[in-house]
Order: sequence, then structure tokens, then C-alpha cells
Amino acid sequence: ISKTFVVSSPTMLASSDTCRKKIKYIACGEEHTVFLLEDGGVLTCGSNLYGQLGRGVIGESYTRPAAVMDLMGSVVSQVACGKYHTLVVEKDSGHLFSFGQGTCGQLGRTVLGNTAIPVLVSGTWLPLDSLHDFTLGTPVDRGDIIRRIFAGGEQSFAVVVLPGITPIGPECDFRTVCSAESPLFLSYKLVKQMLDFALITQNFQPTLDVLDMFLSSASCINGSFLPSAPFAVDRIAGMNFPEIRESFDLIRTRLADHDIDKLICEAFSKNLIPSIPTPPPSLETLRVFCFIMCYPLVRDYSSCLEVLVPFIKVFLYITEIEKEIIANWIFNEPLDLVMMWVETFRVPIREIIKLGRQKLLEHGDYKAHINVILLTDDQTWALQEGIKVLRWLYNYNIQRKEPIHFQKFYVDELSECCDLRGDYICFKNDRVDCVVFMRYPFVLNAAAKAELMQADALFMKRQAVAQAHASNVMNYFFRVPGRFPTDDNPDACVLVIRRDAILPDALIGLTNHSDENLKKPLMVKFVGEDGVDWGGIRKEFFMLLIEEVLNPIYGMFYEEEESKLIWFKDQPIELFQPDLHYFNLVGMICGLAMYNGVNLDLPFPLVVYKKLLKRSALNAPTLNDLEMLKPSVGKHLRQLLEYEGDDFEKVYEDLRFEITKVHFGIPQTIPLVPNGNHIVVTRDNRRQYVQAYVDYELTLSIKDQFDAFADGFKRVCNTKCEIYTILHAEELMLFVIGSGNYDFNSLREHTEYYNGYDCDHRVIIHFWKIVNEFSLDVKKKLLVFWTGSNRIPLAGLKNMKLRIQRMDGGPNFIRLPVAHTCANILDLPPYPTLELMREKLLKAINLTSGFGII
Repeated sequence: ISKTFVVSSPTMLASSDTCRKKIKYIACGEEHTVFLLEDGGVLTCGSNLYGQLGRGVIGESYTRPAAVMDLMGSVVSQVACGKYHTLVVEKDSGHLFSFGQGTCGQLGRTVLGNTAIPVLVSGTWLPLDSLHDFTLGTPVDRGDIIRRIFAGGEQSFAVVVLPGITPIGPECDFRTVCSAESPLFLSYKLVKQMLDFALITQNFQPTLDVLDMFLSSASCINGSFLPSAPFAVDRIAGMNFPEIRESFDLIRTRLADHDIDKLICEAFSKNLIPSIPTPPPSLETLRVFCFIMCYPLVRDYSSCLEVLVPFIKVFLYITEIEKEIIANWIFNEPLDLVMMWVETFRVPIREIIKLGRQKLLEHGDYKAHINVILLTDDQTWALQEGIKVLRWLYNYNIQRKEPIHFQKFYVDELSECCDLRGDYICFKNDRVDCVVFMRYPFVLNAAAKAELMQADALFMKRQAVAQAHASNVMNYFFRVPGRFPTDDNPDACVLVIRRDAILPDALIGLTNHSDENLKKPLMVKFVGEDGVDWGGIRKEFFMLLIEEVLNPIYGMFYEEEESKLIWFKDQPIELFQPDLHYFNLVGMICGLAMYNGVNLDLPFPLVVYKKLLKRSALNAPTLNDLEMLKPSVGKHLRQLLEYEGDDFEKVYEDLRFEITKVHFGIPQTIPLVPNGNHIVVTRDNRRQYVQAYVDYELTLSIKDQFDAFADGFKRVCNTKCEIYTILHAEELMLFVIGSGNYDFNSLREHTEYYNGYDCDHRVIIHFWKIVNEFSLDVKKKLLVFWTGSNRIPLAGLKNMKLRIQRMDGGPNFIRLPVAHTCANILDLPPYPTLELMREKLLKAINLTSGFGII
């Protein structure tokens, strides 16, 4: 291995020359090694104190295997090593050669002494082929034919064939291995032939025995299903994975009646996995991990733990370098192989959680467990360690710019079966005695992360309220001016708003509040209205405020005609001085709304949320982001990148590193890079041009406006804190704007009824018939009337917990339906006809605004 030191574990040869040769046999002496190659060549390395390497010199040691020059051109069929000497047999002539220490006569020469080159051993040697020239039973004295050589210590032995006496047996060539002694190597073709033969003979037991032996042996597996280049390297496993999967499918289909899955699982768990050496001696040994993952039953929970538990125990304790090699292998294969690994560990986690929740419900012990799942010790171990393997896959997936979408790692059952608020408390308290899913955020879907966000917001609200009360107490006792300011509203951040001046009042009110106050629960009071804000007024405030800030008269945002998304106005400062306070206010609105659990109708493109998180190059604006905002512009830039014609410079000869903008009717040319108006776009620099164009459109042209917006957002939501580090931009966008799935069928299924109503009541049937006939716009207005907002929570309409209760309709049913938006309750009179209900409902939806006490 090119070094002279003690190696305590099997190590790959470092010599590239040696690795390119196919070694068929190895012999070792006390301090030297001999390699017999497939072509009959001989390599030696190690101590050469007595000339045992055959290098022609005595005394030096060699760490790299090298050929014995005096045997070049000869085909050697056998080699053997004594303590300090070497024997070789030349195939074509049958000659026996020796070299090395000969002071005890072990070289078979008439003269004692050492020799550094192969020397012919005294005797008359004949090749094995010459046996055919003699008649059995007729002794002759013409020489000896060597059957096999042995050496050990200071002795040498040769088993010879006596011409005319000894029967002709099989040739003993160390380069060929007896089939009975060699590992069984399979391919799809051989598997099919074996199964076909079993089917014809109707004798399946020999086939089952062979498969049991094969699947229990790492040696057999590592030499099977090999493509044309069978050697593993750090980026290529050297295995034909599609063929392995096809073979498994064929075996499971043909042997389904013979309990084949049980045989495979037991072979893996009891024989193969425990036999994997630690550390693995070579890259090829790591193939076993990939081979096991091709078995489809490891993704079936009913059987997978039997295989996965021992698999994980071995896999997690191989070195990081070896794990990186395996990651390179699977991520350089088609994505379906990566998904096999992901599903192998995601599905059992999902099933363990579902069973744990089910078992807990059966025990009736819902509140006694932090994570609201009840697991056995084996399940807990499999859950905790399986998530670690999934985290390893996720981290490598990120490094490769997410070839597998991050949502493929979600375990949706976590948001349905686990107490994530309790999980948040465990995380904050650094608990180590239970599985804390917040340490593995990649398995949490957007709904689960939203619940964690709410838990974090609740924690911070309580902290801010407690701090305000503490400040008031300190001020009462010590009365130090300015040191402990009095907070007149310690329990909430109160905004007093006039409906006809909602934007300036919001700007003044939010600006006057300290960062600490903004962390308290938000409470809105509209001037002249008696309603108490338990959530409904707050939702209407945000809805009206967003409608106001998007008003074109303020010149802050505009709507892209194609995408219908809003974007920052990019007027240059020399032509228009934007009021950055308003951009800061919009950022605060977004942050406050999300912090207080309110969704906004704010159709920003995804890139806004990427820029808010801004954690790595993965969140940098790309051409895809520009295509989302400005489809036509993005399409033209992509055509520029994909143009393959030889006339590129001619087609785009007028294109420079510059962009032209029209502001207030005044065209302005802006260089995308220094001296960009003098730099022609060519085939070689077109990618730099496109990236510069994207950077200008999405970053540089709106830098002041976006920075003010981001500062406002971060006044409320610290994007550097731990809860935000687990978010993707797509998830953050969902937290702000909510879901776009207006599924009113789901809403109907999850609505509750009170005061004599139920789902089969005539009035309720009429109500939902009318709602289903509404257009989407009218349905959104109904949501505003009923809940105070037209946005859908991230978890969908089913989680809005809407209620309908019966109320008195007055004389001749003159009264309109009444909504309690804070509690999502609709008071609905029992109107006698469908037409009357439609009339009253539409009137209530379209004419009612504001909050009062009835």
C-alpha cells in the first residue's frame, strides 16, 4: 500500500498499475507477498533480504508490487512461498523455479546459498500435457511432471505425476478456481434459468437452498449483477441496479408459494448483514448496502424492521467517507434509486408513528405522553435511528441542489398523530429521553411546521406579556423614571384604527410600538365600533390594510399582467423618491399577520420568501423565479440559453450587457455590469448575461424597497432564530398567504351544528345547496363574512372549525344571518324557502361590514 507500517485491517492496494491487472492467486511468506496474475505474470513485494522477490538484488524492501523481470514472457501456473523463499511453476515447460533463501537447501539446488533471480530447480521436468504421450501401466524413466507445489518455513515440496503409472487428473493451475470452491455469482439471466429449471422439474428446494446461500454471502453478492466495468470507484458502484430489482421481482413472483420473503429477510438479517466486516475492507464491500435496498419488502412495514434494524446498526457506524461513497453511488444513478432509499426509511417511520398513536388511543392515555405516540423499545429505536439515516440522505440531497424535492421527505402523519407543541417544549428543554422531531425538521410537512411556528409564537407572546407585567411591577415599587416604563396594555399590542385612515393609522401605530410590544398578542380596535377583538377584527384589519397598500395610488407595488403577481415598483431614486416607511410597514404587516396566525391575500412570487430567508446559494434568485414573475421575459432568456445554432453571434449581435427601462415615459439604459453597454453577449458569456439580468430584475433594481420590507418583516419575525432555519421558501410563503385550495365540500364535511340543526336538517341542506351554486368570488365573500378573512389556513378548510347555529328570524323572517367572526360561528334563521335564504344570505354577505355588539 505504498507505506511501511502496520495495517490492522484490510486495505485497498494503492498501486493503480496493480489494480488494472486481474489477480487470480496470492501467496505469502514471512515478510513478502507474491501475486499470480490472470495472464501468468508474477508480481512481488515486501522484504527482499534474501532475494525472495526475484528482483535481481538482495537487501532492499519494496512496498509496491512489481513484476519479476526474469519471468517476463513465461506463463506461470503455480506459486508458493516459504519463510524467505519462493517457488514458481512455468506452465508450458513444466519447469520449477526457486529464488530467495537457500542456506538450508530449500531452493532445491546442488549448491547451498541465496539467489535473487529465479533459478531452475535440479531435476528433469516435463509439462502436464506430456502425460498423453505415455501409456498407463508402462513405467518410463524420462522425468517428473509436477502436479502441485507447496512451501513452508524452510522446506519445499512438489507432488509429482509418474509418467505411465499415475492416471491423468485435472490440471492444477492456481489461476483457475474449482467451481465447487468459488462463490456463486448471479445475473438476471442465470436467475431466470435457475427458476425455469425449478418450474420444469417441480423441484424448488435446490433453488431455495442456492438462493439462501447466495443472499447470505457478501462475497457472492459483490461479484454478481456486474456491468461491463465491474470495479467500484468512489462515484460508480459497478452494479446493475435495474437488473437486481428485476431479479428480486422475478424471484418473489415465481417463488411466492414457497415463503420466499421470509427466506430473504432471514438471510439478510441473520447472515448477510452481521457478516459485513467493520470497517469494510474495500469499496466493493459497500455494494451490499445498495443491494439490500433493492429488495422491495424493506419498504413494507410488516417485514421491514427485521431487516432494517440490523441494517441501520451496521450502516450508521461505518465512516463518513464510506457513507459519502455510497451517497455518490446512489445519487449518480437514476432518481428512482434515490427514491427507493428515501421510501425505505420514510415509510417505516410513518407506520411506526401511526401504530404508536393507535396503541395510545387504545390505552386511553392520550395526555400522558409528550409526543402522543406509544412505542415499544424496538420501535423507538427504529424510529430514532431510521430518521438519522433519512437525515443523511436529505443532507446529500441538498448538496446536490435537491434532485429529489424536499417534500418527498415529509412524514405527513406527524402533523396528524403527534403533539407537536409538546415536541417544541421538548426541543426548548433539550430533552434527550424521547424522540424530538424538531431536531429532524425535514420530515415535518408545512402543516406541522405551522403548528411549531404557532407554538413558538405563543411562547414568545407569553414571554412578552410576562415581561410587560414585570416591568409594571418594578415601576410600581421603585418608581425610577424611564428605567421601568409603565405599559398601559401589558396583555396585548393594541392598535386603534380609523376605517377611513387605515394606512396612516397603521403606520403611526406600528411605528410607535417597540419591538417588545410587537411580540405581544395583537388586538385591533376600530374607532366608533364596540366589537371586542378575539380574532375576527384582527383578520378584517389585515385584509383591509393589504387592500389599501396594494392601491396603485401609493406607487409601491404593481401587478404583472401575465402572472397576476405583485412586485415592487423599481423607479430609480433620481426620478422618484419612494417612501421606504411604507415598504417597512408592509413587511411588518406580513410578519405580524404570520406571527398572529392570520393569512394575507398578498400574491408575492416565491422569490420574495427566498430572499427573506437568504440562508444559502439555494435561496438566490434564479431564472425560474424570473419566469414565475415575468413569463415572457423568462421565456426569451431561456431561449437565449438553449439556442444551438452556429449563428448565435449574428442572431444576437445587438445584445449587450444592459437593460432598458421606461419610467414615467422616459427610457433609461442601465448597464448590468461595469461597462456593460460595451460588452457583447456571446455564446460563451450568455450564462453570465442571463444571471446578471436576473440579479438586476429581482435584486438590484428594488434593493432599497426590498431591504425596507425585509427590515419590517424581521422586526417581528427573526429569520435567524431556530424556528425559521427549518423553513423552505415555499413553506414560508404558505404561512403568509395560506392555502389556495377552496374545497367547500371539505368545509361542509367538517362544519358543526348547534341549537337544533344537524347535517340532515332542511335548512342546512338548503344552505349548502345555495353555497355550492355561488361563484368562487361570492364564496370568498362568504368566508369574509363568516370568518373575517377570505384566506384558507395552511391545513385547509377542514381545520377552520366553522359552526352554524339556529337563531330567531324575527317577524316574517326579517332578520339577516349574523356572523361571529372571532369564533367562526354563523347564526342562521330557519328560512322557510330556498329563495328567501339565498336573498338574505347574499344581502348579509354584500352589505354587512364592521363590528358591533348585538
